[in-house]
Amino acid sequence: LLLLVSINCGYCFIIPAYAFLPLGGLNTKIKTVIEDADLSFRLFKKNYQVRLDRKLAVTHLKEFSFSGLLYNDAKLSFAKAKHVLRNCFQNPKNYLIIVSGGKVREMYPVILNVLISPLIVLSLVLKIFYLLFFLLFLFLILNFNFFSFIKQKKDWLFLLKTIPLYFLDMLSAFIGVFLGTLDFIILGKKY
Repeated sequence: LLLLVSINCGYCFIIPAYAFLPLGGLNTKIKTVIEDADLSFRLFKKNYQVRLDRKLAVTHLKEFSFSGLLYNDAKLSFAKAKHVLRNCFQNPKNYLIIVSGGKVREMYPVILNVLISPLIVLSLVLKIFYLLFFLLFLFLILNFNFFSFIKQKKDWLFLLKTIPLYFLDMLSAFIGVFLGTLDFIILGKKY
């Protein structure tokens, strides 16, 4: 049974030429990422459906170093910020929102993590410890399900290593969002 989804993930998809070619293929104006989401939106506008086969598995052969992972996530966040800003200047019926699994509510903790990560650093630098402890507590609560999952699959030591790495990942995502916003607003680069 194929599951109807709201977005195509470009790392592994099959599309017939009769649907792909009339749409003009992938948007070559998009230089970074999310061209797959743009293609999904254009497919939906032409009344095509995107379906997910849960039996398929993808093995990513690319390996990231830790710095490569942070760079990749910042680059992805840069592109998503510009995409959301492009939506702000479109007719609402043409909006395309990229969310995890098609569920907006699943993105709230991620968005909050990205927004509070620089505040954690700032409160540490300015030595505002009550704010630092509050934000760290909020960070742990927001990610409780994820951290519980990691603990179930691995052990406590692995979990303790994961928490600061995940925080740095959220901080790199904030940097990407910040730079994407600057690039869009100040430099006027729409893609």
